[in-house]
Order: sequence, then structure tokens, then C-alpha cells
Amino acid sequence: MNEAQFNHITDDLKQQLPSIASQLIEKHADMTHPRNQSFAAYPNDPSEHAPAWHQYGIVEHSEKFHDSMKSSVLEYVEQWGLGEPVEAALSEAIDGVPKKDLLSVTALLHDIGKFTARTVGERSDGSPDVHFVDHEAESGRVIRENPVNEYLVSHGLTDAQIEYVARTAELHFELGKMRRVAKSTEVGYTMAFTETPEFEVAITDIINQYPDFAVEIGLQFIADALSKSEDFSMAMDDEGIEADRPKLQQRLVVKGLDKDLLSQVLQVPVNLRVAELYLKRWAER
Repeated sequence: MNEAQFNHITDDLKQQLPSIASQLIEKHADMTHPRNQSFAAYPNDPSEHAPAWHQYGIVEHSEKFHDSMKSSVLEYVEQWGLGEPVEAALSEAIDGVPKKDLLSVTALLHDIGKFTARTVGERSDGSPDVHFVDHEAESGRVIRENPVNEYLVSHGLTDAQIEYVARTAELHFELGKMRRVAKSTEVGYTMAFTETPEFEVAITDIINQYPDFAVEIGLQFIADALSKSEDFSMAMDDEGIEADRPKLQQRLVVKGLDKDLLSQVLQVPVNLRVAELYLKRWAER
């Protein structure tokens, strides 16, 4: 299967993703509930995707994640001087298909578990409080089962290739767990955190724990950071990030987006710095 054939698969998957999502919602949710009926009818509804962390619906976020993996992520990797080692790692083939092509399928399916793991509560202002607990592991499970597995098999993917897609999907948020480590420090999740011993230990632990998927974890973290919102800070230090707060807050207000999305918008530079240092450490191994 060549690259052109694989691009056809991802193009088709983009078209089919809303339908697959609806099938999953109908299969796993209580369809007597009007809100679940609405979600199944419109699985890309942004209000169903934790608006405090995502501007877009799940389907659109997944498409932007995929597009970022094909463009912006590679640009950052080149900018950081990591183009050659990353290209070498992703050129490794599974049943004749390079990992970089299989990752394009992962990109579209990395959040597929959100359609089965979603729970809805209520915030203090009466608005819905949407959560997707352990959606990463759920994504891996969903990919291994029908209808997703059946779809991938029908497009020529082998068991080993599907397992790679499932495993990379369920590991896509490993670097996101860095925020929990940061909370145990005095500086929190900031640029300063990336200079602490705790950060160094944490990224080394991830690389050692997942040596066969370490680069994929880093690349997906970049794509995720870039595909949650249209606007984000591009500052290079904590002072610059804080200086960006008023203008970014105003942009969210003008666009009618959730005010709490500001936290995600301001975290993007830290996410990119985390990914850069993590991938550089991986390349040194």
C-alpha cells in the first residue's frame, strides 16, 4: 500500500467519522435521554466537547489534529533540529506501511473513545459539565472493536497495523499528564517548570516506559496542543504568556467562547516547550 492509497483511506475516514461516531454513541449511550439523541445526531457539537478546553467539536478537533500532524508538527520538529531522527523513526514499517502513514489514521481516531466515555454533569452556572474520563484507553479499545476495526480491515489494514493505531491512540495524552507533576512543584505548569528536576525525571520516565512509542507520544502532544483552539499565546517565557492574557481573553469574549478556555489558550507555549525538550531527550537516548 503506497502513500497515495493511504491518503485515500484518511480522506474517506474524514468523511465517515461522523457516521462512525453516531454509531458508537447509539451503541453505548442511553438513547432515551434527549441530550444523547442530540449528540448522536450531531456528534461534532462543540458544546459536547468540554468547551472549557476545546473550541471545536470532537470531529473537527480530530480533523485539525490530523492536519497539524501533517504540517505544523513537522515544522516544529525541523525547527528544533529533530527532523532526521523523527523521520528515521517514523519510516519504520509495519507490514509494509511506514509508521508515519499509520499515524495519520491514529490522528483521526485518537479521540474516538470520547464518543463512548462521555459523561455529562452540571456546572455551577447551570451549563453542562462534560467529561471524558480515561478516554485515551477507551480510544484504544474502540479501535480494536467493531465498527472501527471492521472499517479499518475493509480498507486493507492488517491486525498489526490496527494494533499500532490503537496503541498510539491510547498513549496520545501521556505528556499531558505532565500537568499533574507540575502541580506538585512551586511553579506549577509554567515555562519555569520545564527547568525543574521533577520535569526532567518525568520525561525520562515516559521515554523509558514507552521506548517503542516515545516519539509518537511527543508528536501527538504537539498536534493536540495546536488543535484545541484557534487562538493561543505564542510567547517564549512566562512573563510574555501573562502579558498575552488580556488580549486573548478579549478574543474569547468576542467569539462567544467559554471563558475558561483561556487556561488552555495560555498553556500552548508551555506544551510546545515540554514537547521540544521531551523529543530532544528522546533523540539523545
